[in-house]
Order: sequence, then C-alpha cells, then structure tokens
Amino acid sequence: MSVLQPFHAKEDDLHGHSKSITCLSFSPTRDYLASGGEDSNLIVWDPMKGTLVHRVPISGTITSMAWDPDDTTHCIFVGTAKGTIFAINDFSICHCFLSSFVVFLIADQGPGQDQDSDILTGVDAPVDVIAIDAYSSVIALGMGSEVHLAKWVSPSHYATFKILPLPPELPNTLQDTDKHVRVRALAFREGGDHLLATYLSHGIVCWDLVHPQSQLLWMIVPMHSHRLIGHCLLSPDEQTVLISNLSEGMDLYKIRHCHPYCQFKYTADTGDNLPVQVAFLHDSCAVACGSMDGNVTVWDVTNEDQIQVLPHDGHPVQAISVNFIFFMQYALSC
Repeated sequence: MSVLQPFHAKEDDLHGHSKSITCLSFSPTRDYLASGGEDSNLIVWDPMKGTLVHRVPISGTITSMAWDPDDTTHCIFVGTAKGTIFAINDFSICHCFLSSFVVFLIADQGPGQDQDSDILTGVDAPVDVIAIDAYSSVIALGMGSEVHLAKWVSPSHYATFKILPLPPELPNTLQDTDKHVRVRALAFREGGDHLLATYLSHGIVCWDLVHPQSQLLWMIVPMHSHRLIGHCLLSPDEQTVLISNLSEGMDLYKIRHCHPYCQFKYTADTGDNLPVQVAFLHDSCAVACGSMDGNVTVWDVTNEDQIQVLPHDGHPVQAISVNFIFFMQYALSC
C-alpha cells in the first residue's frame, strides 16, 4: 500500500487554444505557465489566477519550447514544425512588437538570402526539442536526426558551433523497428559538460561536450522488446531517468544502468501508443504520465503502486508540466 495519498484535484480549466496543445512549461520563477500548440499560438498564463496574460502568434505549428533558465529575462525559445526558432525576449513587449523577436532559421539557405541574419544548419526539419544549459546558456536543438549546439554571438543572433555525432544502432532490435534517428528529449547535466540525448529508437546517449569530438560516454539500451522511447526526463538530482516506453507505461532507470529498477504499468488499455510526456512529482517520490485515452496516471516510486488516475474527458494528454513551488500545482494539456 502506498504511503502517498492522492494529492491532486482539478482546480481550473484554461481555455485559449483552438487546436491541440503540444508543449507546456512553467517559467523558472514558477509564476508563469507557457503553452504552445497546433494553432500557432504561444500563450502565457498566470497559473495562480487562471488567467491569460499574453498571446503571441507564431508562424507555424509550435513543436517545442524552453524558458531561459535566467529568471530575470522572461525569455522563451519556441521551435516550430517549419524549422524556425523564435527567441521571445520579454514577452509583454514582443506581444506588441513582433519585429523585436530574435529569429533564426533551421533550414537550408536559398540563393539571395541574407547571410548575416540566420543560423544555417543544413537541416530542413521540425525543431522537436529545445534544452538550455543554466550554466553556459548554450542551447541544444533536436531537429530530425541531428542535435545542434548553439550559442549567443551577437545581440540578435545565435550560431551553431557543434553538431553531435549520430548515435549507434541498438543491438537485437525487432526487424520492423523504425531505424530512423529521431531526437525525443535533451537534458544537460554535470554543469553543462554532458548532454543526455534520448532517441526514439536509439536509446539514451550521454555525450561528453568537453571532448573535441563529443565522445559517447555511456548509453542506456531500453529493456522492452521494441526499444522505442516516447519521452524521457532527467530527475532533479540527475541520478535517474524516467521514460515513456510507448507500450505499457513508464520505466525508471538509474544513470548508466540498462535495467529499470522501477516499472509503472497502466491498468487498462490506453489507446494508441503515441509519445506522451512524463513527470516527477512530490520531490521525485512519485511519477506521472499522460495517455491518449484522456487520463493522467500517478504512481508511487517506492513500491510502484498506482496512487491516482486523473480523468480529462477523454482528450489525449500529450504534455505535462509540474510546478514544485506552490502546493504541488501541476498543469496538463488536453
């Protein structure tokens, strides 16, 4: 029996998007919540009041976002399906003056384009993942099969300075497994010296960013038969990773270990196995995962017991963001 009791209750519905929400994130100060989706809108909410604070139209479906860890900037990096990233500095100003956005393109450059205004990576792919190192402000970008590292080079530009190698193929994968390299999650650790990259069908790889060739330090090969990973989250203490296994639920791995020490399984069929986000709760004593059947399930880490199932009217729950500051508030996208 779990020592943790159900501790979440629905408090409010936030209405503002006209299509599915793809990403959701609390600000570093926890006083704002940003959401982005297929309707090409970035919305900033006041989660305590449940009110819409700013709406910023974005060109293209929003596929990823990340707040600048510097809590004095209120800067949000937004990636789109078109391969463009918007760096929105002080969203209250950018909401009114779209020209104040810092924009860089993640695509091939055609003839006649301005050579000084864009970042060129040679990749024509959606920006699936954005992660920012709190120590160096280096940005890691997951686009298609590649992971790019970019840094600030002028008041209005970032530039790619390193592209990580492709991960090795996993052994003993099923014959019909998709072998294309797709980045699912990125996380800096060890003060920005290492980058943890999670791939759909190539496991979890820890890259040494200090090494000139970004050496592979270690990797985690998932134990489930199809080897696929929908999403991955590094724990706050950087000692474990929580993955959505795109089948039965979630698995919790210790760093450098290829066998999960906790497994959290759904008690019912959750529908299509599409990537959904995972989350640590309650000082990492509990974990949660969305699903395509409209439920969010919470488990106790100590004994793998299911604590709570939060229904959401049958709508797919693809994104979860957790606020650890005030009374364990959380936010879900449906």
